[in-house]
Amino acid sequence: MDPTRRSVLTLLAAAPLATAPALAAETAGAFLAEIYSHYTGEGGMGVPLDNPATVERYFEPTLAKLINDDAAQAAEVDDLPELNGDPFVDAQDWDLANLKATTDASGPDSASGHVTFDNMGEAKAIDIDMVRTAKGWRIADIHWSEGSLRGLYTH
Repeated sequence: MDPTRRSVLTLLAAAPLATAPALAAETAGAFLAEIYSHYTGEGGMGVPLDNPATVERYFEPTLAKLINDDAAQAAEVDDLPELNGDPFVDAQDWDLANLKATTDASGPDSASGHVTFDNMGEAKAIDIDMVRTAKGWRIADIHWSEGSLRGLYTH
């Protein structure tokens, strides 16, 4: 094989790495900060989990499927889904103050997030298990004082 052709083939083989989504390179801390940026400031609207694509943007595939399947089944029978509130603030309404979010790496492709804030005067602490997927960081579970998001679907 001539050297020019070999160079072209090498460049073509490396192209998928160069064009991978920028989300795959973000840190777990940046992913967590992006989520909570939707809850602060004037008119913080949160992260509406009202369509499958948004759920898949934030949750790893097996948890996203549980959330989306539950929402679809609840809609079919005109009932409320198991997730009946905002999992990121453990409430249906919010007015956050004193928000602090930190992350700890628990492996090359996993991290734990620790979020504390006051919501309408009530202190809250939430722990978030995150995993790195081919599409970037995603949530594997959210732990509240009285349970977990994944636990809603395994009772």
